[in-house]
Amino acid sequence: APMMVMPVGKSLWDVIPDADEDAIRNSPNLPAGAAGTIFGYQPWVVATMLTLPPCEQARDAAGLRSFDDLLARFANRNGVEVVGLETLEEQFAVMSGMDMDLQARYLVETARMSDRAADQLETLLALYDRRQVTALMPLMLALEPPTETTKAVFAYVESDLIRKRNHLMVKRAADLLAKGNVFIAVGALHLPGEDGLVELIRKAGYKVTPVN
Repeated sequence: APMMVMPVGKSLWDVIPDADEDAIRNSPNLPAGAAGTIFGYQPWVVATMLTLPPCEQARDAAGLRSFDDLLARFANRNGVEVVGLETLEEQFAVMSGMDMDLQARYLVETARMSDRAADQLETLLALYDRRQVTALMPLMLALEPPTETTKAVFAYVESDLIRKRNHLMVKRAADLLAKGNVFIAVGALHLPGEDGLVELIRKAGYKVTPVN
């Protein structure tokens, strides 16, 4: 909870400029009824809410499972042990570790671009479906206006949200890989690049080839 909520005595609106509050409260992606309850959350939590368009919220409400959840359930049904390479606390710590001022600016930028969220998600899914995962980050950079805020956010994302976690995941996967017969599932942004899981596993001495 401390990684998600504002410090005692502080409100979300204390760190958001008055002129930008309406963009957040009126975002088409803000879940119904949430406008009056988000004051207690850290900006990164609210920004995450605003990246999920209404169509995806409807899918979730209808009980349609995410890909991650489907994989885990498939493994459980077939007696395959499921092991996390990270803890939930570690993942939350990455986001809450972002400077509060940067979190606030990131939330404002996200709110201003809320009407693009559905198109962005559909484009990302199409690229993933065509196995063009190396295009995901360039696309995100192209879609976001090159402001000081977006530059700072992407620098943080690339360093802390992707690169550092990649090295941690490969380190923790070492014993599993050594045993063999392991299936590792990660978000697509963790795959490409010199510090991506594909290259890091190759550097660990394994042969890595695509499966078609």
